[in-house]
Amino acid sequence: MTSIVQNLTVTQIKAMSTATIASLSTDDVAALTSNQLQALSSSQVAAIETEDFAVISSASLSALSAAAVLGMTTDQISTLTSANITGLTSSQLSAMYTDQVAALDDTQVDALTSQQIGAFGSAAMAVMETSELALFSTDDIAAISTNALAALASEDLAAFGSNVTALTSKQVAALSTDVVASLGSDIVSALSSEQIGALTSKQVVALSTGSLASIDAANIAAMDAKVVAALSTDQVAALNTDQVTALVSSHIAALGSGAIAALASDEIATFTTDEIAAISTKALAGLAAEDLAALDTNVTALSTKQIAALSTDLLAALSSDVVAALGSDQIGALTSKQVTALSTGNIAAIEAADISAMNSKTVAALSDAQVAALATDQVDALTSGQIAALGSGAIAALSSDEIATFSTDEVAALSSKALAGLAAEDLAALDNKVTALTTKQIAALSTDLIAALSTDVVAALSSDQIGALTSKQLAAMSTGSIAAIESADISALNSKALAGLSTDQVAALSTDQVDALTSGQIAALGSGAIAALASDELATFSTDEIAAISSKALAGLAAEDLAAFDTNVTALSTKQVAALSTGLLAALSTDVVASLSSDQIGALTSKQVAALSTASIAAIDSADISALNSKAIAGLSTDQVAALSTDQVTALTSGQIAALSSGAIAALSSDEIETFSTDEIAAINTKALAGLAAEDLLAFGNNVTALSTKQVAALATGLLAALSTDVVAALNSDQIGALTSKQVAALSTGSIAAIEAADIGAMNSKTIAALSTDQVAALGTDQVDALTSGQISGLSSGAIAALSSDEIATFTTDEVAAISTKALAGLAAEDLTALDTKVTALTTKQIAALSTDLIAALTTDIVAGFSSDQIGALTSKQVAALSTGSIAAIDAVDISALNSKVLAALSTGQIAALDTDQVAALSSSQVAALSSGAIAALSSDEIATFSTDDIAAISTKALAGLVSEDFAALGSDELAAFSSKQIQALNNDQVAAIIAAYAAV
Repeated sequence: MTSIVQNLTVTQIKAMSTATIASLSTDDVAALTSNQLQALSSSQVAAIETEDFAVISSASLSALSAAAVLGMTTDQISTLTSANITGLTSSQLSAMYTDQVAALDDTQVDALTSQQIGAFGSAAMAVMETSELALFSTDDIAAISTNALAALASEDLAAFGSNVTALTSKQVAALSTDVVASLGSDIVSALSSEQIGALTSKQVVALSTGSLASIDAANIAAMDAKVVAALSTDQVAALNTDQVTALVSSHIAALGSGAIAALASDEIATFTTDEIAAISTKALAGLAAEDLAALDTNVTALSTKQIAALSTDLLAALSSDVVAALGSDQIGALTSKQVTALSTGNIAAIEAADISAMNSKTVAALSDAQVAALATDQVDALTSGQIAALGSGAIAALSSDEIATFSTDEVAALSSKALAGLAAEDLAALDNKVTALTTKQIAALSTDLIAALSTDVVAALSSDQIGALTSKQLAAMSTGSIAAIESADISALNSKALAGLSTDQVAALSTDQVDALTSGQIAALGSGAIAALASDELATFSTDEIAAISSKALAGLAAEDLAAFDTNVTALSTKQVAALSTGLLAALSTDVVASLSSDQIGALTSKQVAALSTASIAAIDSADISALNSKAIAGLSTDQVAALSTDQVTALTSGQIAALSSGAIAALSSDEIETFSTDEIAAINTKALAGLAAEDLLAFGNNVTALSTKQVAALATGLLAALSTDVVAALNSDQIGALTSKQVAALSTGSIAAIEAADIGAMNSKTIAALSTDQVAALGTDQVDALTSGQISGLSSGAIAALSSDEIATFTTDEVAAISTKALAGLAAEDLTALDTKVTALTTKQIAALSTDLIAALTTDIVAGFSSDQIGALTSKQVAALSTGSIAAIDAVDISALNSKVLAALSTGQIAALDTDQVAALSSSQVAALSSGAIAALSSDEIATFSTDDIAAISTKALAGLVSEDFAALGSDELAAFSSKQIQALNNDQVAAIIAAYAAV
């Protein structure tokens, strides 16, 4: 065996430090296998001495991982032979740092294969000298990746010499724009048609105008249309006549407006009709006037789409002769914006037959001045559809004489907007044609036109036309015009229009007109309109008309208006009664209030009832007051409640009593409260009941038993505190059970002691938990005996502490188990002793809750008597409180129940107290929890009992505490059980010790 390194596993090789690697001899390095070399990290490779690196074979060298290759130093790389270089894999070369690639000399670079060159990235290629690049063959150049090629500078490309023709189309496309920009015209002119065709848009844009001009016309034709589209205006301007001539229709179609603009008018004049048709609308729209003129007769080749694309500036520059020469289709293709750009002279130049070809949208765009420029024959040529498109301004631009020539169809074609813009003289010009106006057109007439109508005209309007008038139009009429409307016609007004009449207009209505109003129209009148009518007129209203008055209008009546209804007031519905203002209600006499029916009383709202005086309240009949809804009752003020007579109070229903507030209840005397039946007592809401005074509660007498548990729970603590012990003793079990924590807390110790044992058991656990220590201490023996396990579980530590040890000793095992952990944790040592054998009933959760002082006070016999589960329930702090004697008293089987965290809390003294059997009983997980101090406290003989699993479980921190004797005590299997992570944690002395121990076995 020449080297111990051969016996090391790959895992152990990985665990070796760089210092250990550096200490290897030449023989050791030479003995490293391919698998071992493959396991080395970059830092380990860098640690190998340069002179030792030379002994590694090419085959072994190729086993290094790509990551490990990164650790090779430039000195190590310099020792590589051409054979070593050729043996390197592509993945190893691609992983090299730029410093490593830069360290290669010309001989090593010349030894690289095309495949290896193809593995280099852009960063590696960038650090190569031009002298090294000059060594590349055409195959080498073709093998360069596009990423690497993109990193080359122009001088690097020049190093290839004539071999540059070996670049593929894909490689040409990968050249950076900086390299392309630096290419001279001599190089560019030498590029083939295929290479020129491979250039991208960005590359072509990078070419200088001189380089671009050097491209042969046949080669420039090889460019993609997308690339041609990317040419700048300067580049387009640099093209010579032959190059422009070589451009095909697809190239011309790709040129933008700027590119087209860069061409001279003479060049544009050479375009064929096909080429003109190929110009995009965007490019065509950018032409100057002289460019368009250069097209000469070819302008007729422009499609309607191209016509529509011409700029408004071009259209504005056209002469009248040119506009007159445009065909009907071309005139029809003009857009609204284009037509707007035409001068009034150009508009007048359009043939009448052609102007009719314009679509309605275009006609609608004509300015008022352009419309005014139209000749009579042009106006005559307009169709009904075109007239319908004219706006109010355009119609206004026509004279009244021209409007007078409109036929009835043309009048009907006028839009509502245009018609609404007519002047009074324009409307007059229509003469008898005004009768042709539809109701829709009538509705469109402006309020100014309506206001200008004479009373004769208004009187002549038909019923349908009157009915078509809007609220605004009707409002624009004078009171004279309103009065001129026939009674039969005024009834045709819709309710909405009638509702818009002003108070002056309503006041102008004659008796006949008012009589002609329907119930529906009356219903539409507002409070102001109703107020504009005299009380005498209101008095003529029938019961149906009174019923038709809206709630809003009725609510605005004055007291004298309401009085005008006389006996008809009974016709008011409950809804109308509810709409009466509080001011009206407040003004009602007690006689009027007394005459209101039960239904009307029942319809009164809370606010209305609140507005009644105490005298009015007292005037309500007892039978009627019961009709008030609960919400209205709830709104009564304390003064109003106090004004109620005994008969009225007696008439109140349980539902009404339930609505009374605490203030209202308080306003009743104790004598009145005393008359409440059990049902009425049960109806009092909890809020009202909670406001009772002590004397009010006493007024219930024996009826206090009628209080529900919910009502009992609502009683104020002050009332409870005032109760005598006799009253408390009289409360039944359900009522005691209903008491809340706060209420019980308010009871005196005497009251607590007065509660029957059977009744105290009715208290819920939460209430029991609220007892003060004084209240708990006041409990008698029979009361404590009556407490259930559930109630005991609610007692606090203070409450438990208030009980004597003798009382605690009477607890059953179920009651012991019911004590909460917080309460149990507060026990004194004598309390725990009082439980005697019942201590075995403590659950693991309760064991864990015992204080460290209690644990420390336990005897070794008690500790020895603990079950495995109880030992396992001990916490870290509790175990730490045990004496070494108590630790030693724990059975080996029981100590194994301790969880790892608890075991980790043992002091070194407690660890040292463990005997061999206890140590042997420790599980691997427990061993893993031991600290370095704990491991150090064990003897070598005890460590020798560790299994391979135990060895593997020792933490790296704890392992650091082992000494040489500990390693020597282990067998071969145990030594082999150390993981690589553990080996890495060993210090140099320990490494030496484990190697020595390994050699010894």
